[in-house]
Amino acid sequence: MSFSITLFPIIAALAMADTTFLEDPAHKVVWATNNKLQTYFMEHCWQYHAVLDKFSNKELKSCASNDVTEVNAFLRANNFTIQLEAEPKETHPFFIASIMDVMVRWMQTGIKAQIIQTKNGGLCHTETILYPAITLKKHMKVYTVKKHKHPVCEIVTQNGDTVCMTIGDQPGQDFDLLGKVIALDEMVANFDSRQENYASITFPMISYHEKPDISWLKRMGKKGAFISQALQETKFQMNQHGAACQSAAAIGMLKSIQLAPPKHLIIDRPFYLWIKRPGIGLPIFAAYFDQSHWQEPAAGLESN
Repeated sequence: MSFSITLFPIIAALAMADTTFLEDPAHKVVWATNNKLQTYFMEHCWQYHAVLDKFSNKELKSCASNDVTEVNAFLRANNFTIQLEAEPKETHPFFIASIMDVMVRWMQTGIKAQIIQTKNGGLCHTETILYPAITLKKHMKVYTVKKHKHPVCEIVTQNGDTVCMTIGDQPGQDFDLLGKVIALDEMVANFDSRQENYASITFPMISYHEKPDISWLKRMGKKGAFISQALQETKFQMNQHGAACQSAAAIGMLKSIQLAPPKHLIIDRPFYLWIKRPGIGLPIFAAYFDQSHWQEPAAGLESN
């Protein structure tokens, strides 16, 4: 199973909440966290709101509104299927969606290739599987690192972004995945590596479309508001021309404590009853009724 983590749409949505609804455009007030993932996010990732200007307006855009239909229409118009739910007006809701759309192109168009793998089908039957792939022969560097047994490659793209890849023996998810790739990147950057001479690199084409679970954001709050909904949808494609990542994050926030579902009191055991009148400190009637008197009166009260 594949996993992904794309944080900049989340960071952009929270920054938009600060600016548009929470009256904190300088992001000085700290978000209150209530779980370990929220704490990690605020301690290690939230600081990157300061570099949102590194994205063009086309690459990172947002929509904020008190009307959920407006934000949902923004998501649909950009080909995302996640949709926020309306909240009771009494909770003073507001909604934000941010979309990251980044495309990189290889310096030189790659060569279409295939990766051949075999799968044991049992009873001495072996199935051959062909995966579409890309081969690049230029504009890439390959490193070996001390604490990772597989080579790490860096591919330079036309816009200056770098695509990095290495074989991963163990899957990673959420911040565990992020930690793994940051550690690998730091090993290469800090010279805990050695550049190797490779004539080419071949890697699979990718077509990925998932909805990562970011419910860990719920209940994170600030200035009397808290996150009640958190959704994300991510797409990634890679072929001989380059790679493209589109990811949308949508959050709903409430400015007051959400109303609890209506409660229904049922008195189904013996009970006290008393009648009081304004200005009189003593009940004018008091009783304890058990099941022996739970019956409809013979004479109706309508005529009295």
